[in-house]
Amino acid sequence: MELSAEPSVTQILPEILLEVFDLLITPESTTDLVSCILCCQSWKSLAESVLYRHVVLDHRRLALFVENRTRCQVKSLTVKMEVAYFSGMDPAQLDNIYNTAQSYKESLQKLAGFMKEIESASLSLSATLISNRRADVTAEIAALVDGLPKSCTGLEINLWLFRSGDRIPGRPEMRPHLCDSIRAILPQLNHLRLRLPTICDSIVANKPSQELCYQSIRAPLLETCLISLSLTQPLKPLWESVPEVCRHGFKPSDRRGLLGPPLVHMEKALREFSHLNSKNLKRMWTIETRMIEYRGKQCREWIRRDFLSNASYFIRAWEWMMVSPWVMQVPSLQNPEVAEDIVVQERAQMEPIAEGGTWFVTHGGAHIPAKNAQAAHWRSPASGYRGDEQSEKSQISDGRTPNVTMPRIAGELMRWFW
Repeated sequence: MELSAEPSVTQILPEILLEVFDLLITPESTTDLVSCILCCQSWKSLAESVLYRHVVLDHRRLALFVENRTRCQVKSLTVKMEVAYFSGMDPAQLDNIYNTAQSYKESLQKLAGFMKEIESASLSLSATLISNRRADVTAEIAALVDGLPKSCTGLEINLWLFRSGDRIPGRPEMRPHLCDSIRAILPQLNHLRLRLPTICDSIVANKPSQELCYQSIRAPLLETCLISLSLTQPLKPLWESVPEVCRHGFKPSDRRGLLGPPLVHMEKALREFSHLNSKNLKRMWTIETRMIEYRGKQCREWIRRDFLSNASYFIRAWEWMMVSPWVMQVPSLQNPEVAEDIVVQERAQMEPIAEGGTWFVTHGGAHIPAKNAQAAHWRSPASGYRGDEQSEKSQISDGRTPNVTMPRIAGELMRWFW
């Protein structure tokens, strides 16, 4: 009897290898996957396709990426910067933060220089910044957006700006203005998610001359547009904080409206933009957050404003003794007038759920658009029970804040938490 040859690693099916390589990437390290590239020549091309498919760049990786000028097979680019997170620092202690900011400036300048050579489908940029011009990287971020290739159809800009502890004489406060750069790229985008410390009408409208009024721009390919009006840090205590108005935009109106001061002036611009681009637009949402007392219990509350259906919804979450799990009551993705109770195991999942899974995080930490929000992993049927009662959809009317109500009877899990 003739013995068969011993199995070889080269005989592993490419589909299986791709799944294995995908599991080797974590938000903290790509070392294991790089080792696979180095140890087996036949694995190199497949492993590289996974390594550079969804690239996540923190401070260290960003510097390496721009120096190596790697461009192969990049499908999405996620840049995460943390320039500052501090409390009560004196001016001398800020120097390290400013040096970090300068390092980011240099790396972002190099990255912007060859962005068009990267056929990336999406860019996600998340940054924690200090409100001082010595640490201002706004110009570099704007240059990065301006340099995006035509292949880029998804854009997420997630900026946190701290305004405490650095009011130093001679160092003016930073007021980042990215609205013009974002507006310029809107016509090529399918998906947009924004959280900006300052925002204005010019993000969705253009003013050709001083004599003419602002005119909404056309974004014929846009499918989802989500603007978060909450500046609350992830995993931090929730407080009510909203963006300021860019100096470039309209002056705030005194009248009450959907978004409330100081952003009431944006309501008209967002309405006109959503109406003009309603053909392909599936989601045009703003998200607000606050902490409220409901039936004697403290709970988190997101308010989702839907400009397409002309409706607003509360999304509430109860925490059980500050440990997991949490219970959330959300509008159904199939029918937003029906409320669902779901269990959330990790606090970081709350905001993505409140945003309907419009964007999600891959196994390796990359932020990418969810082309089908119902397929997001946290929306699995096992995550909770469905509610049976309908919520009353409040119609948005000009000149007053809409009344938003919750389902009259909660589902099983919410009643248990009560």
